[in-house]
Amino acid sequence: MSEQARMSEQAMVSVTALAIIVNLTGMTMMLHQGYTAPAALMGLTVVLLALSLM
Repeated sequence: MSEQARMSEQAMVSVTALAIIVNLTGMTMMLHQGYTAPAALMGLTVVLLALSLM
């Protein structure tokens, strides 16, 4: 695997991990305020992002 490919893959993983963290944070805040549907949607997004990493 070339160095370039390794770097771009590492960047993708970092961005996806960041997106998951942001989503989880937003989901927690929404749940605290009683917004269940958007929180469930964000939860689904997190699951899909996690699956795309594997």
